[in-house]
Amino acid sequence: MKKCLNCDIEVGGEVEVCPLCQHGLTGEATDNNWPFLFKLKKQAIFYKIQLFVALAVIVVALGLDFLIELNNGKHWSLLAALTVILVETVLKSFLKKKSAPSKYVSIGGFWIAVIFVLTAQYYNFLPLAINLVIPIALSAIILADFVLTLVDKTGNALVYFLVNVLFGLVFYGVLFFKKYYISLTWNICLMISVVFLIGMFVFLGKTVMGEVERRMNI
Repeated sequence: MKKCLNCDIEVGGEVEVCPLCQHGLTGEATDNNWPFLFKLKKQAIFYKIQLFVALAVIVVALGLDFLIELNNGKHWSLLAALTVILVETVLKSFLKKKSAPSKYVSIGGFWIAVIFVLTAQYYNFLPLAINLVIPIALSAIILADFVLTLVDKTGNALVYFLVNVLFGLVFYGVLFFKKYYISLTWNICLMISVVFLIGMFVFLGKTVMGEVERRMNI
């Protein structure tokens, strides 16, 4: 066991300095008192690397936009910065908290849709985003949550699935009653929502009703 000559204490493990005075230790190292968390260390290294890349992207984008003025009158670097910040927020939560995959699928899809709509509004192709990209993204999220619900036993995926289906039905209803143009992709999204909703009640009918009663305090 290592020893600190300055504090006259013994220190277990493989540390090199005294935890009290920070002086170097003498003697032979022993086994660590606590297990080494390789997974957390790898996650920390991964997060630092991608954080450095993300910040570098923001700096380069801002430089090209404002210093070199490669923007054609549109400050697209602000959208790039917003995208990176949102990705970093979701990724940090994913690394630090253990949660259901359906949560990250739903929240990630939501923020991607928000960013794309803002981009579309900024570059004047909002109708394309609303009529094509949003229904496709929503259909993919509903499909993913349906699959996750079948394998998830906690009930969390079920909640996100029902919320996404409800969101799709409400959005479609708004377009229908406001007599906006309803694209083919929105019609397909509606069919996917209804089909998977029926499938949910067929495969997990009792679970669905029990979860709804629990959440609604019925």
